[in-house]
Formats: sequence, structure tokens, C-alpha cells
Amino acid sequence: MHYSWATSQAKSVRVSNSVKMAVLVRALRNAFGMSQGYLAQVAGLSRPTLNRIETMDKRSPRADTLEDLLHVFRSMGVEITLYDEEINIRFTQPALLAAGSSLEGNVVSETDNRE
Repeated sequence: MHYSWATSQAKSVRVSNSVKMAVLVRALRNAFGMSQGYLAQVAGLSRPTLNRIETMDKRSPRADTLEDLLHVFRSMGVEITLYDEEINIRFTQPALLAAGSSLEGNVVSETDNRE
């Protein structure tokens, strides 16, 4: 898909922290097939708090709340680098295997295919 508005307007629009965190958390949660309730429980948050982050509620979450969320994904092997205007997400092999298993129910390792 081509997003002409995004490419033509990107240089003049500043990306807010709430947008970055909402996109990051929702994308990673979906990649691992997690419900809001499950991620909130694992991160030690309430589901309404997680929902506010994902929907960019006007109330800014505390920095330690965001760190708790990022820690969940980092502990699964996701490398997250936050910049002023972008986010880089790198899925290491353990993260890919975990995300893959949530997508298809089972991940077959490379060694299983050599038989």
C-alpha cells in the first residue's frame, strides 16, 4: 500500500510519545497473541490502564508503567529502541518462535524439517 499523506506530511508532523507507545504496545501485544487482560496481568497493571495506553487517553501513563510493559516484551527476546521520531523493534530468534507459536499454535524448528 502507498500512503501518500504519510510520505508527504511526515516531515512536518511530530510523533507524540503517546502515539509511539500506543502503536508499540498494541503491535507487540498482537504479535504475541496476547489479550489486554493477559498483558496487563503479566506486567502488573490493570486492564483499564493498558487500554488507556493503547487508545492514547489524555492521561499520560507513568514512566515506570511503560517500563513494566516494555520489560515483558524485552524478556521475551524483543529488542526495542525508542528514538524521537521512530521506534525500532527487532525480534530475536526466541521472540520469533514465541510470536510464531501464538500465530499457528506450534512452531516447527529447523532441525525438525531435516528428517
